[in-house]
Amino acid sequence: LCTNSLDFLLSALSCSGSDIEALPALLNTRWTVSEISVALQSVDSKAQTLLVYSEEFESSTVEIQKRLGDNCLTRPLPRMSESVSCQQAPEMDHQPIAELSSSDAMIFFTSGSTSGKPKGVCLSHKALITQMSAKLKFYDSSTRMWASDIPLFHIGGWTNLCAVLMAGGILVWSSQLSLIERFPFINSMVMVPAMVYNLKKRYHVTPSKHIRMIMIGGQSLLPEHIDYLKMTFPCATVMQTYAFTEAASSVTFHQVLPQKELGDPLLDCIGRPPMHVELGILDTDQLTRYSRQEWLSNSNTIGVLATRGPHTLNGFWSRGLTASNHTGW
Repeated sequence: LCTNSLDFLLSALSCSGSDIEALPALLNTRWTVSEISVALQSVDSKAQTLLVYSEEFESSTVEIQKRLGDNCLTRPLPRMSESVSCQQAPEMDHQPIAELSSSDAMIFFTSGSTSGKPKGVCLSHKALITQMSAKLKFYDSSTRMWASDIPLFHIGGWTNLCAVLMAGGILVWSSQLSLIERFPFINSMVMVPAMVYNLKKRYHVTPSKHIRMIMIGGQSLLPEHIDYLKMTFPCATVMQTYAFTEAASSVTFHQVLPQKELGDPLLDCIGRPPMHVELGILDTDQLTRYSRQEWLSNSNTIGVLATRGPHTLNGFWSRGLTASNHTGW
């Protein structure tokens, strides 16, 4: 239960890569004490929960422990960054995705805003690396990412920041928006439309030519937001992602700026999938896939966009895989 920081990132990575039988779950810091307590409850009465918290959540942690009882231990977030040396990172051994483990690596929670209580989504090592690899196309060793504007507990925040590390880039930690203006070496950001709205309404950001990449998650940008980004960050490439939330993360990428394809002004393009993602349009009743020809010959057909592949979830925590039909979608 932590806000974005290098200590949070290192703690989560060390847990997911350790030999001990532990499954890190990243908690939404916007939740109430009651919502967090529900999320932490396990169907296994013998399971032990270790709740790691940053200092701003100390009082909330006391209340959570009272609700969960002896099965919940609490510890302050360790300051792992103090022991990190500033040496060049060794080259990563890029293991083929097919050889990566399919066992659970981390739990990301849904917001709970659309279908009841928050649900824990289990993602494997293979799924996480696959999702990160999809974003390597947009990052390299020259990337300097502002790492504090999108929460790590969100799948988009986690996979983007880890993709920057995989590419050999640098993460910059600061909660101050003015950092963009004071330190021109920052050249990349991850945002959602609400952040763009706040940036436009509440802050007076001096136009910056240093920002080169802006990754947009969540809903589509409004035309006025696109115009604002074009004016404020004139040299930036703005990529709009379309995601299946925690179940599969980003499945398509669409370049909004500089504009490459005009398309149909009445339609909202969601972009193209990376190589590892398989997409299909399924009949809403029978959950059978439309062929490309069937779809093109009847453009008024309504269907459900579905996906399958190594990027998808293992299942819901404590509930098993209930997210696909018999064909694997």
